[in-house]
Amino acid sequence: MNILLFIYENKKNYQRISELLNIISSWNREKKGKIFILTSEDINYEIIEEMKYWNIEKIYLIKNEKSYFGQDVSRIAKRIILQENIDIVAMGNSIFERELAPYLSSVINYEFIPNIVKWEFENDSVHWERFLYGTRAIETIDTQVTKLVVTLSTNIYKKDEKNEIKYNVEVEKILSKNSSKIENSYKIISQNNKILQKNPLETAKLVIGIGKGIRSKENFKIPENLAEILGATIGVTRSVVDNGWRPEYEKIGQTGKIIKPELYLGFGISGAMQHMAGISQSRHIIMVNSNPNAESFRGSDLGIVGDLFEVIPNLIKKLSEK
Repeated sequence: MNILLFIYENKKNYQRISELLNIISSWNREKKGKIFILTSEDINYEIIEEMKYWNIEKIYLIKNEKSYFGQDVSRIAKRIILQENIDIVAMGNSIFERELAPYLSSVINYEFIPNIVKWEFENDSVHWERFLYGTRAIETIDTQVTKLVVTLSTNIYKKDEKNEIKYNVEVEKILSKNSSKIENSYKIISQNNKILQKNPLETAKLVIGIGKGIRSKENFKIPENLAEILGATIGVTRSVVDNGWRPEYEKIGQTGKIIKPELYLGFGISGAMQHMAGISQSRHIIMVNSNPNAESFRGSDLGIVGDLFEVIPNLIKKLSEK
């Protein structure tokens, strides 16, 4: 069973890359084959060297990353899939990967299975489990072990398959624009650099969640001061984004990001099901709300009835005294 692992938005996050490598290496241990990597050439050199501790056959690097979209990557991937006789294409669960995976599966006529959390191989078949509705339901799917495109949830913990020795892995660069004679069916009108969070929500150990109880965009200076002291990342509910108070990439929930921090501190959050599904994997959840009957208390380890405009300043004052 030959596997192609595509790495995109997590290319600078070695922890996530190692998680993905451990997963596909465990597959390869059960179903003997070769592992290939497809990523961009701006990946850190140190990460490329670290990846060589897994038993990888070849690493393909896409040049001219700024110019490629899902169509470009799909054309490159299709060429590699045919050339290396790839059975399974695997990737993470970032926004770009969630858009790329179904498009690629249609281009190469492979079955698409998103958001995988568990699997079990048996002879020539595999039993998959994947999350539905955030994390509130699990669907089971049985397929053959060939012609599959899968995205892997961040809610997977797999033992380290890293080797003590470094393999002699071939690295090849691919020019994206020369990967096919087919002309692009789109025209780039403008490009903007994505604003990155100091500590991305997907990997943050401490997250401060803010709901519509914050009342206005200007009031975010208060939780931002707390986040600065704690080294935390700000996350918000859908209503906050819909009001234009914070950017889309900070949204947590079924229509945003699924997170799993060590501690989630929620302020002014009513407790809508969609948002709670996004934080349910947190190790500890503390909610602060002035309404003692708030739904958010039902899904928390500790609930504090209080006004966030009093609780947060008091927290800042206490923490500043140390």
